[in-house]
Amino acid sequence: MVSAAAKSIIEQMRANMGAPLMTLEEERTGWAEFASKEKILEGTLVSGVSLNEVACEWVEREDSDPQVLLLIHGGGFNSGSPRIHRRFASMMAKASGHRVLVPDYRLSPENPFPAGIDDIVAVYAALV
Repeated sequence: MVSAAAKSIIEQMRANMGAPLMTLEEERTGWAEFASKEKILEGTLVSGVSLNEVACEWVEREDSDPQVLLLIHGGGFNSGSPRIHRRFASMMAKASGHRVLVPDYRLSPENPFPAGIDDIVAVYAALV
């Protein structure tokens, strides 16, 4: 059975099917504005690090164990960032008890394929 919330989302999606698509810049700006209003979970520590020349964010808690979850943020390799996914990473850190590493991989079209994947592989190699 479909929930009332899901039905509402489906109705909104159907209503917007003919709407013009946003530009990539509008999409990126919208995500950044949304993320700026989100709060990370209390007790979350965020710090920057570079692994194999790829900027990343550690998202963890004081009592996080040394195991690492590698969070590859969404965005279709053309939008998104660790900042935009920081709240989700903080929730993962709390739920798992592990440290969460979020790479700030290069985005297209500024950095053509496979730049983003190369960055992810480089970060994974540094962790291994």
